[in-house]
Amino acid sequence: NQLHGSIFDHLGNSALNSKEFFAREVTPFSQNEGGFTLGGPVVIPNVYNGRDKTFFFGSLGLFFSRMGASEDLVTIPSLKERAGDFSELGVTIYDPETTRTGADGSIIRDPFLNNIIPSERISDAAKKIMAYLPPPDMPGITNNYHSRANSKWPYLNVYSPLIKVDHSLSDKQKLSVMYSKRINHRIIWEVGRIPQPVWGETQTNPIDHVTDQLANSWKLRLNHDYIVTNTLMNHFTFSADNYFNRGANKTVGQGWNQMLGIQGIPADDGSFPSIGFSGGVGAPAAFGRTYDEDWLEYRYGFIENLSWIRGKHTLKFGFSVQLNNEDRHFGGEAGSFTFSNSSTATTADSNAGSAFASFLLGAVNQASAYISLA
Repeated sequence: NQLHGSIFDHLGNSALNSKEFFAREVTPFSQNEGGFTLGGPVVIPNVYNGRDKTFFFGSLGLFFSRMGASEDLVTIPSLKERAGDFSELGVTIYDPETTRTGADGSIIRDPFLNNIIPSERISDAAKKIMAYLPPPDMPGITNNYHSRANSKWPYLNVYSPLIKVDHSLSDKQKLSVMYSKRINHRIIWEVGRIPQPVWGETQTNPIDHVTDQLANSWKLRLNHDYIVTNTLMNHFTFSADNYFNRGANKTVGQGWNQMLGIQGIPADDGSFPSIGFSGGVGAPAAFGRTYDEDWLEYRYGFIENLSWIRGKHTLKFGFSVQLNNEDRHFGGEAGSFTFSNSSTATTADSNAGSAFASFLLGAVNQASAYISLA
Protein backbone atom coordinates (compact mmCIF):
# COMPACT_ATOMS: atom_id res chain seq x y z
CA ASN A 1 0.00 0.00 0.00
CA GLN A 2 3.00 2.31 -0.53
CA LEU A 3 4.62 3.76 -3.60
CA HIS A 4 7.86 2.08 -4.66
CA GLY A 5 10.05 2.84 -7.62
CA SER A 6 13.51 2.68 -9.08
CA ILE A 7 15.74 4.50 -11.53
CA PHE A 8 18.57 2.71 -13.31
CA ASP A 9 21.14 3.10 -16.06
CA HIS A 10 23.84 0.84 -17.47
CA LEU A 11 26.68 2.35 -19.47
CA GLY A 12 28.84 0.76 -22.16
CA ASN A 13 31.62 2.55 -23.98
CA SER A 14 34.43 1.67 -26.38
CA ALA A 15 36.91 3.25 -23.98
CA LEU A 16 36.53 0.03 -21.97
CA ASN A 17 36.82 -2.34 -24.96
CA SER A 18 39.73 -4.00 -26.76
CA LYS A 19 40.46 -4.05 -30.49
CA GLU A 20 39.06 -6.79 -32.74
CA PHE A 21 41.75 -9.02 -34.29
CA PHE A 22 41.50 -7.73 -37.88
CA ALA A 23 40.47 -4.18 -37.01
CA ARG A 24 42.95 -1.31 -37.21
CA GLU A 25 41.54 0.32 -34.09
CA VAL A 26 38.90 -0.12 -31.41
CA THR A 27 35.37 -0.02 -32.86
CA PRO A 28 33.66 3.19 -31.62
CA PHE A 29 30.79 2.22 -29.35
CA SER A 30 28.51 3.85 -26.81
CA GLN A 31 25.42 2.43 -25.12
CA ASN A 32 23.00 3.45 -22.41
CA GLU A 33 20.31 1.18 -21.03
CA GLY A 34 18.18 2.84 -18.39
CA GLY A 35 14.70 3.71 -17.26
CA PHE A 36 12.48 3.78 -14.22
CA THR A 37 9.75 1.80 -12.47
CA LEU A 38 6.92 2.98 -10.20
CA GLY A 39 4.21 1.01 -8.46
CA GLY A 40 1.72 1.22 -5.63
CA PRO A 41 -1.98 1.68 -4.81
CA VAL A 42 -4.22 3.76 -7.04
CA VAL A 43 -5.15 6.79 -4.94
CA ILE A 44 -6.88 9.90 -6.27
CA PRO A 45 -7.33 12.37 -3.40
CA ASN A 46 -10.96 13.11 -2.64
CA VAL A 47 -12.01 10.84 -5.52
CA TYR A 48 -10.82 7.26 -5.07
CA ASN A 49 -8.85 5.30 -2.46
CA GLY A 50 -7.60 2.04 -3.95
CA ARG A 51 -5.54 0.82 -1.02
CA ASP A 52 -5.99 -2.94 -0.47
CA LYS A 53 -7.99 -3.04 -3.71
CA THR A 54 -6.46 -1.40 -6.80
CA PHE A 55 -2.77 -1.31 -7.62
CA PHE A 56 -0.72 -0.08 -10.56
CA PHE A 57 2.75 -0.69 -11.90
CA GLY A 58 4.43 1.35 -14.61
CA SER A 59 7.85 1.36 -16.19
CA LEU A 60 9.78 2.92 -19.02
CA GLY A 61 12.81 1.20 -20.50
CA LEU A 62 15.24 3.20 -22.62
CA PHE A 63 18.05 1.79 -24.76
CA PHE A 64 20.36 3.90 -26.91
CA SER A 65 23.27 2.43 -28.85
CA ARG A 66 25.75 3.79 -31.38
CA MET A 67 28.35 1.57 -33.08
CA GLY A 68 31.11 2.65 -35.44
CA ALA A 69 32.89 0.80 -38.23
CA SER A 70 33.54 -2.89 -37.62
CA GLU A 71 36.35 -2.77 -40.22
CA ASP A 72 35.45 -6.27 -41.39
CA LEU A 73 37.22 -7.05 -44.66
CA VAL A 74 35.02 -7.04 -47.77
CA THR A 75 35.81 -7.33 -51.47
CA ILE A 76 35.41 -4.40 -53.84
CA PRO A 77 36.71 -4.21 -57.42
CA SER A 78 40.29 -2.98 -57.79
CA LEU A 79 40.97 0.22 -59.73
CA LYS A 80 42.46 -1.83 -62.57
CA GLU A 81 39.37 -4.05 -62.75
CA ARG A 82 37.13 -1.00 -62.94
CA ALA A 83 39.10 0.09 -66.00
CA GLY A 84 38.63 -3.37 -67.53
CA ASP A 85 42.12 -4.66 -66.72
CA PHE A 86 41.89 -8.19 -65.26
CA SER A 87 45.56 -9.07 -65.82
CA GLU A 88 46.04 -9.61 -62.07
CA LEU A 89 43.01 -11.90 -61.65
CA GLY A 90 44.81 -15.13 -62.48
CA VAL A 91 42.06 -16.52 -64.74
CA THR A 92 41.13 -15.86 -68.36
CA ILE A 93 38.31 -13.46 -69.29
CA TYR A 94 36.40 -14.55 -72.38
CA ASP A 95 34.36 -12.29 -74.64
CA PRO A 96 30.64 -13.20 -74.55
CA GLU A 97 30.12 -11.52 -77.94
CA THR A 98 32.20 -14.29 -79.54
CA THR A 99 30.00 -17.06 -78.12
CA ARG A 100 29.42 -20.05 -80.37
CA THR A 101 28.51 -23.69 -79.87
CA GLY A 102 31.00 -26.48 -80.62
CA ALA A 103 30.19 -29.75 -82.35
CA ASP A 104 29.86 -31.41 -78.96
CA GLY A 105 27.46 -28.74 -77.68
CA SER A 106 30.09 -26.95 -75.59
CA ILE A 107 30.27 -23.15 -75.31
CA ILE A 108 33.27 -21.63 -77.04
CA ARG A 109 34.46 -18.02 -76.66
CA ASP A 110 37.58 -16.05 -77.54
CA PRO A 111 39.62 -14.51 -74.72
CA PHE A 112 40.16 -10.77 -74.43
CA LEU A 113 43.65 -9.72 -75.47
CA ASN A 114 45.90 -9.54 -72.38
CA ASN A 115 42.79 -10.06 -70.22
CA ILE A 116 41.79 -6.43 -70.76
CA ILE A 117 38.27 -5.35 -71.73
CA PRO A 118 38.43 -2.37 -74.13
CA SER A 119 37.04 0.78 -72.56
CA GLU A 120 34.43 1.17 -75.30
CA ARG A 121 32.99 -2.21 -74.32
CA ILE A 122 32.28 -1.13 -70.74
CA SER A 123 28.56 -0.34 -70.43
CA ASP A 124 27.33 3.16 -69.58
CA ALA A 125 25.35 1.74 -66.65
CA ALA A 126 28.50 0.18 -65.19
CA LYS A 127 30.41 3.45 -65.54
CA LYS A 128 27.69 5.38 -63.71
CA ILE A 129 27.51 2.84 -60.89
CA MET A 130 31.30 2.62 -60.44
CA ALA A 131 31.41 6.35 -59.76
CA TYR A 132 29.85 5.60 -56.36
CA LEU A 133 32.44 3.00 -55.34
CA PRO A 134 35.26 4.02 -52.97
CA PRO A 135 38.84 2.98 -53.79
CA PRO A 136 40.25 -0.10 -52.03
CA ASP A 137 42.20 0.61 -48.85
CA MET A 138 44.06 -2.72 -48.95
CA PRO A 139 46.15 -4.38 -51.68
CA GLY A 140 44.92 -7.34 -53.71
CA ILE A 141 41.69 -8.28 -55.44
CA THR A 142 39.84 -9.90 -52.50
CA ASN A 143 39.24 -8.71 -48.93
CA ASN A 144 40.70 -5.37 -49.95
CA TYR A 145 38.44 -2.93 -48.12
CA HIS A 146 37.66 -2.26 -44.46
CA SER A 147 33.92 -1.97 -43.95
CA ARG A 148 32.65 1.33 -42.56
CA ALA A 149 29.46 -0.39 -41.38
CA ASN A 150 28.82 -2.74 -38.49
CA SER A 151 27.28 -6.20 -38.43
CA LYS A 152 25.01 -4.90 -35.68
CA TRP A 153 23.05 -1.64 -35.82
CA PRO A 154 25.09 1.58 -36.02
CA TYR A 155 22.08 3.47 -34.65
CA LEU A 156 19.50 1.99 -32.30
CA ASN A 157 16.95 3.70 -30.06
CA VAL A 158 14.46 1.60 -28.10
CA TYR A 159 11.58 2.92 -25.96
CA SER A 160 9.60 0.36 -23.90
CA PRO A 161 6.72 1.76 -21.80
CA LEU A 162 4.52 -0.57 -19.71
CA ILE A 163 1.49 -0.08 -17.49
CA LYS A 164 -0.35 -2.69 -15.42
CA VAL A 165 -3.39 -2.36 -13.15
CA ASP A 166 -4.65 -5.04 -10.74
CA HIS A 167 -8.08 -4.72 -9.14
CA SER A 168 -9.93 -6.85 -6.60
CA LEU A 169 -13.60 -7.01 -7.54
CA SER A 170 -14.23 -9.10 -4.44
CA ASP A 171 -12.53 -11.75 -2.31
CA LYS A 172 -13.24 -14.20 -5.13
CA GLN A 173 -12.72 -12.17 -8.25
CA LYS A 174 -9.56 -10.44 -9.51
CA LEU A 175 -9.09 -8.38 -12.65
CA SER A 176 -5.84 -7.24 -14.24
CA VAL A 177 -5.02 -5.23 -17.35
CA MET A 178 -1.57 -4.83 -18.88
CA TYR A 179 -0.44 -2.76 -21.84
CA SER A 180 3.13 -2.61 -23.13
CA LYS A 181 4.71 -1.05 -26.16
CA ARG A 182 8.11 -1.35 -27.82
CA ILE A 183 9.38 1.30 -30.22
CA ASN A 184 12.52 0.42 -32.18
CA HIS A 185 14.29 2.97 -34.34
CA ARG A 186 17.36 1.47 -35.96
CA ILE A 187 19.55 1.92 -39.01
CA ILE A 188 20.30 -1.24 -40.97
CA TRP A 189 23.47 -0.76 -43.01
CA GLU A 190 25.04 -3.54 -45.07
CA VAL A 191 28.59 -3.86 -46.50
CA GLY A 192 29.83 -0.37 -45.53
CA ARG A 193 31.21 1.35 -48.66
CA ILE A 194 29.49 4.71 -48.19
CA PRO A 195 29.80 7.47 -45.57
CA GLN A 196 28.05 6.96 -42.22
CA PRO A 197 24.27 7.20 -42.84
CA VAL A 198 22.20 9.53 -40.69
CA TRP A 199 18.71 8.69 -39.46
CA GLY A 200 16.06 10.37 -41.57
CA GLU A 201 18.40 11.64 -44.29
CA THR A 202 17.94 10.81 -47.98
CA GLN A 203 20.35 8.21 -49.36
CA THR A 204 22.29 9.66 -52.28
CA ASN A 205 24.91 6.92 -52.72
CA PRO A 206 22.98 3.74 -53.59
CA ILE A 207 25.83 1.20 -53.43
CA ASP A 208 25.02 -0.01 -49.89
CA HIS A 209 21.67 -1.18 -48.61
CA VAL A 210 20.56 1.29 -45.92
CA THR A 211 17.22 1.33 -44.12
CA ASP A 212 15.76 3.51 -41.37
CA GLN A 213 13.79 0.68 -39.79
CA LEU A 214 10.73 1.18 -37.59
CA ALA A 215 10.10 -2.11 -35.78
CA ASN A 216 7.30 -1.35 -33.31
CA SER A 217 4.90 -3.54 -31.36
CA TRP A 218 2.34 -3.41 -28.59
CA LYS A 219 0.60 -5.97 -26.35
CA LEU A 220 -2.66 -5.84 -24.43
CA ARG A 221 -3.67 -8.43 -21.84
CA LEU A 222 -6.93 -8.66 -19.86
CA ASN A 223 -7.12 -11.37 -17.19
CA HIS A 224 -10.06 -12.35 -14.99
CA ASP A 225 -9.76 -14.88 -12.15
CA TYR A 226 -12.82 -16.22 -10.35
CA ILE A 227 -12.76 -18.57 -7.39
CA VAL A 228 -16.22 -20.07 -7.78
CA THR A 229 -15.82 -22.49 -4.86
CA ASN A 230 -12.94 -23.91 -2.87
CA THR A 231 -12.57 -26.59 -5.55
CA LEU A 232 -13.51 -24.70 -8.69
CA MET A 233 -11.53 -21.81 -10.25
CA ASN A 234 -11.85 -20.11 -13.61
CA HIS A 235 -9.22 -18.11 -15.48
CA PHE A 236 -9.96 -16.10 -18.64
CA THR A 237 -7.50 -14.13 -20.81
CA PHE A 238 -8.09 -11.81 -23.72
CA SER A 239 -4.99 -10.87 -25.68
CA ALA A 240 -4.27 -8.43 -28.50
CA ASP A 241 -0.91 -7.95 -30.18
CA ASN A 242 0.33 -5.69 -32.93
CA TYR A 243 3.61 -5.75 -34.87
CA PHE A 244 4.69 -3.12 -37.38
CA ASN A 245 7.92 -3.29 -39.36
CA ARG A 246 8.71 -0.60 -41.89
CA GLY A 247 12.09 -0.79 -43.56
CA ALA A 248 11.75 1.57 -46.48
CA ASN A 249 14.21 1.49 -49.36
CA LYS A 250 15.81 4.92 -49.08
CA THR A 251 16.36 5.24 -52.84
CA VAL A 252 12.68 4.89 -53.84
CA GLY A 253 11.52 7.55 -56.29
CA GLN A 254 15.01 8.55 -57.47
CA GLY A 255 14.58 7.10 -60.98
CA TRP A 256 17.64 4.87 -60.99
CA ASN A 257 16.58 2.46 -63.74
CA GLN A 258 15.89 5.41 -66.01
CA MET A 259 19.31 6.92 -65.24
CA LEU A 260 21.01 3.56 -65.87
CA GLY A 261 19.12 2.92 -69.10
CA ILE A 262 17.33 -0.15 -67.77
CA GLN A 263 13.97 -0.63 -69.47
CA GLY A 264 11.05 -3.03 -69.28
CA ILE A 265 10.61 -3.09 -65.47
CA PRO A 266 6.80 -3.26 -65.15
CA ALA A 267 6.31 -1.82 -61.66
CA ASP A 268 9.49 0.23 -61.30
CA ASP A 269 9.38 2.38 -58.14
CA GLY A 270 12.47 4.40 -58.98
CA SER A 271 14.75 2.73 -56.42
CA PHE A 272 18.23 1.46 -57.14
CA PRO A 273 18.10 -2.14 -58.39
CA SER A 274 19.77 -5.05 -56.64
CA ILE A 275 23.01 -6.09 -58.38
CA GLY A 276 24.56 -9.35 -57.24
CA PHE A 277 27.72 -11.23 -58.20
CA SER A 278 28.11 -14.99 -58.28
CA GLY A 279 30.99 -17.37 -58.85
CA GLY A 280 34.60 -17.06 -59.91
CA VAL A 281 37.53 -15.23 -58.33
CA GLY A 282 37.20 -11.82 -56.72
CA ALA A 283 33.40 -11.48 -56.87
CA PRO A 284 32.57 -8.23 -55.01
CA ALA A 285 29.85 -7.69 -52.45
CA ALA A 286 26.43 -6.88 -53.92
CA PHE A 287 25.39 -3.36 -54.92
CA GLY A 288 22.12 -2.09 -53.45
CA ARG A 289 19.25 -4.31 -52.40
CA THR A 290 15.63 -4.52 -53.54
CA TYR A 291 14.26 -4.36 -50.03
CA ASP A 292 11.24 -2.32 -49.02
CA GLU A 293 9.78 -4.06 -45.98
CA ASP A 294 6.22 -3.12 -45.06
CA TRP A 295 4.85 -5.55 -42.48
CA LEU A 296 1.70 -5.10 -40.40
CA GLU A 297 0.36 -7.86 -38.17
CA TYR A 298 -2.49 -8.13 -35.66
CA ARG A 299 -3.14 -11.10 -33.36
CA TYR A 300 -6.14 -11.62 -31.08
CA GLY A 301 -6.79 -14.44 -28.65
CA PHE A 302 -9.30 -15.78 -26.14
CA ILE A 303 -8.15 -18.35 -23.59
CA GLU A 304 -10.52 -20.04 -21.14
CA ASN A 305 -9.31 -22.37 -18.36
CA LEU A 306 -11.44 -24.06 -15.70
CA SER A 307 -9.78 -26.03 -12.89
CA TRP A 308 -11.81 -28.45 -10.76
CA ILE A 309 -10.48 -30.39 -7.80
CA ARG A 310 -12.48 -33.59 -7.35
CA GLY A 311 -11.27 -35.76 -4.52
CA LYS A 312 -7.70 -36.81 -5.33
CA HIS A 313 -7.98 -35.60 -8.91
CA THR A 314 -7.54 -32.24 -10.56
CA LEU A 315 -9.50 -31.79 -13.77
CA LYS A 316 -8.80 -29.00 -16.24
CA PHE A 317 -11.02 -27.84 -19.07
CA GLY A 318 -10.54 -25.04 -21.53
CA PHE A 319 -10.30 -23.75 -25.02
CA SER A 320 -8.31 -21.24 -27.02
CA VAL A 321 -9.28 -19.14 -30.03
CA GLN A 322 -6.59 -17.30 -31.97
CA LEU A 323 -6.95 -14.91 -34.88
CA ASN A 324 -3.94 -13.73 -36.87
CA ASN A 325 -4.02 -11.09 -39.61
CA GLU A 326 -0.74 -10.46 -41.45
CA ASP A 327 -0.04 -8.17 -44.40
CA ARG A 328 3.55 -8.19 -45.64
CA HIS A 329 5.31 -6.62 -48.61
CA PHE A 330 9.01 -7.25 -49.31
CA GLY A 331 9.70 -4.94 -52.23
CA GLY A 332 11.81 -5.53 -55.30
CA GLU A 333 9.95 -3.52 -57.93
CA ALA A 334 13.16 -2.02 -59.33
CA GLY A 335 14.48 -5.45 -60.26
CA SER A 336 17.28 -7.81 -59.27
CA PHE A 337 20.18 -8.51 -61.61
CA THR A 338 22.79 -11.22 -61.05
CA PHE A 339 26.11 -11.36 -62.88
CA SER A 340 28.06 -14.62 -63.03
CA ASN A 341 31.58 -15.57 -64.03
CA SER A 342 29.99 -18.14 -66.37
CA SER A 343 29.10 -15.35 -68.83
CA THR A 344 32.82 -14.68 -69.38
CA ALA A 345 34.01 -18.30 -69.13
CA THR A 346 33.74 -21.36 -71.41
CA THR A 347 32.64 -24.94 -71.00
CA ALA A 348 36.26 -26.12 -71.24
CA ASP A 349 37.44 -23.44 -68.80
CA SER A 350 34.50 -23.19 -66.42
CA ASN A 351 36.56 -21.71 -63.57
CA ALA A 352 37.56 -18.79 -65.76
CA GLY A 353 35.69 -15.53 -66.13
CA SER A 354 34.71 -12.90 -63.60
CA ALA A 355 31.31 -11.84 -62.32
CA PHE A 356 32.51 -8.24 -62.23
CA ALA A 357 33.82 -8.48 -65.81
CA SER A 358 30.38 -9.73 -66.83
CA PHE A 359 28.91 -6.68 -65.06
CA LEU A 360 31.18 -4.30 -66.97
CA LEU A 361 30.00 -5.87 -70.22
CA GLY A 362 26.32 -5.82 -69.23
CA ALA A 363 26.15 -9.61 -69.57
CA VAL A 364 23.34 -10.35 -67.12
CA ASN A 365 23.05 -13.98 -66.01
CA GLN A 366 19.68 -13.69 -64.25
CA ALA A 367 17.07 -10.98 -63.78
CA SER A 368 13.76 -10.67 -61.95
CA ALA A 369 11.35 -7.99 -60.79
CA TYR A 370 8.57 -7.92 -58.22
CA ILE A 371 5.01 -7.06 -59.22
CA SER A 372 2.61 -6.50 -56.34
CA LEU A 373 -0.81 -8.13 -56.54
CA ALA A 374 -2.35 -5.45 -54.36
